[in-house]
Amino acid sequence: GLVEKDLNLKIAQYCKEELEQYNGVTVYMTRSDDRYLGIAERVDLAEDPYHADVLVSIHINSATPAANGAEVYYPNENYNPSVHEPGKNLAQQIQNQLVSLGLTDRDIKVHNTINDTYPDGSKQDYYGIIRYSKLAGFPGIIVEHAFISNPGDAAKLAQESFLKQLGIADATGIANAYGLSKGSSIRI
Repeated sequence: GLVEKDLNLKIAQYCKEELEQYNGVTVYMTRSDDRYLGIAERVDLAEDPYHADVLVSIHINSATPAANGAEVYYPNENYNPSVHEPGKNLAQQIQNQLVSLGLTDRDIKVHNTINDTYPDGSKQDYYGIIRYSKLAGFPGIIVEHAFISNPGDAAKLAQESFLKQLGIADATGIANAYGLSKGSSIRI
């Protein structure tokens, strides 16, 4: 009975609510309802008109019933290396928060394509949200909060209070990565 898109939106709304407690932080959502935007469209919005500093893509994982836990994907070191370290730090900060909620630590990860390359000939990031964000000049990450296919993770995801904890964990990780405190400024 759990639907990923609905869970993702709730987590994102809780994350936004938490982040907006920091004065000067602006959070833009690429969706606030049931409409679908393609990956390139999401990055285009983040780039212009939002002029985002980072794009955080919120997801729930699915695989075999045995797979569980949280993992975060971040940009590789290729092509525009200036987004790698901030993306890696952001991924680690969010992962730390998710693991502190009791989710299994599946680590932070880079996923490259096999044959596709960036304009300089280096291996591309596999995930479009990361690849297009890198091409636009800012880090994009993918947060996989838990596995909807795992009975234990799914039981947690069925609880509104846990979805709120996930959103707050994402926000706390973002705040930690960017050294935010009440009154800091960043566009997400």
